[in-house]
Order: sequence, then C-alpha cells, then structure tokens
Amino acid sequence: MSRIQNVAGTAFVAAECRAEENLEDHPLYRDPIVNLFLDEESKRAADRIFVSFPQWKASVRVRTRYVDDWLDRQLQIGFRQVVILGAGLDTRAQRKASSGVTYFEIDNGATLAFKSARLQENGVDPGAVYISGDYIADDLPTLLRRNGFDFSQPSHFIWEGNTAYLDASAVSLVLDCIAQNVLRFSISFDYVAPHESPHFF
Repeated sequence: MSRIQNVAGTAFVAAECRAEENLEDHPLYRDPIVNLFLDEESKRAADRIFVSFPQWKASVRVRTRYVDDWLDRQLQIGFRQVVILGAGLDTRAQRKASSGVTYFEIDNGATLAFKSARLQENGVDPGAVYISGDYIADDLPTLLRRNGFDFSQPSHFIWEGNTAYLDASAVSLVLDCIAQNVLRFSISFDYVAPHESPHFF
C-alpha cells in the first residue's frame, strides 16, 4: 500500500514518528490523519532508520509541535495562504484547516498522487492545492504563480525536514525567491548545523 519505492522514504519515516506521538499519554500534538498513509511496510522501513539514527524520533516530534505553533500564530493574525515546501505526508491542510485559508503543497508527483488517493479513499478532503514539481529546479515563483498563489497576500511558508538535504546555495536561493516575490511573508524551517543538533526557526 505505501509504495515506498515511488514516494520519498523520508516522508514515511517522518510520518511514522508523528503517528507514534499519538500514543503518548500527553502528546505534543494530535495527528488523526497520518495513519491513513502508513502500514507494516512503512513501519519496517522507519524502524530500520531508527536503529541507526534514534534521535530522528525526538527531532520530528519537537519540530512538528514547533511548526504547528508558528502556523497557529500566523493564522490568528490573518495570514490566508500557507505554502508547504517538500510537503511529503504533511497533514496540516487537514489538521489546521481554517475558513478562507488556502494551502499549497509542493512535492514530487508520485508523493502527491499517493497522498491524494489515500485521503480520498477515506473520505478526507485534501484541503490543499497540490503542486507537482521541484521548488528549486522548476523555480518556486513560477510554480506558485501557475497554481493561483496571490503574491500580494500575507503568506506563511513551512519548510520542514528539507534543508538538511540541500547545500547552502540552494537554501539561499529559496529564501531569496520568497523575499523578492512575496509582499508579506513568514517562514518556519529547521536546519542542522555541522556537529550540532537540529535547530528551528
């Protein structure tokens, strides 16, 4: 079911971490959607990663709560567009749905197709504009413009679990593209400095 061969494996690993938080007595957040994407295959894949990198679980749980909190704040002050870069199996368009707010999720086509199918099979509205593409190679402003994004509206960008796989020039390119094209914006992202624990911004 999970088709890990067609969807970035890290998306399933992060989703498994988020699902485990639901089992805690006092969870940092609730994610009632994430289990729709998971199965025994995804659990086995995640368990293999956790053996060699056990810190991943704590990192994903903490960053999920951090990014959730920042999103809540931006929605409360009137931001009406949310862009999720490298969205993977993110569920904020469902968990944080709000009247008048449009979510845009950018990722590869296979990931978005899998995600959309699982949500629709379970009667869940995807609640987002899915944008198939590479937000670096395909030019982020172009991808957004083609899909109805309003550059004049206050917009919050979520860039979670991506920057560790990019070099400094690519990270700068994305940040510059946003700053030069969006009139008013905020952004949440995490990064890993050499020989340090993850950081959140």
